[in-house]
Amino acid sequence: MFLLTLALFVVEAWAFIDAARRPAAAFTDAGKRTKTFWMVLTGVAMAIGFLGLRPPLGLGMSTGLLDLAAIVAAAVYLA
Repeated sequence: MFLLTLALFVVEAWAFIDAARRPAAAFTDAGKRTKTFWMVLTGVAMAIGFLGLRPPLGLGMSTGLLDLAAIVAAAVYLA
């Protein structure tokens, strides 16, 4: 279960880092939401993923369905 949680956190962090590296114009040129929207969404997803990681890497808190919503948000961005 730890490896699954870690893998999900890595995907959420990857989505956040990717959104941070892209120029703001790339989002609007593609007809998508703004960079700010995706930064907030993937940042919250990454924070929720961090909450689910077991110590010493994270806080070890189970957030239930928020974990599912976080990975879906990251996956939608990456898609």
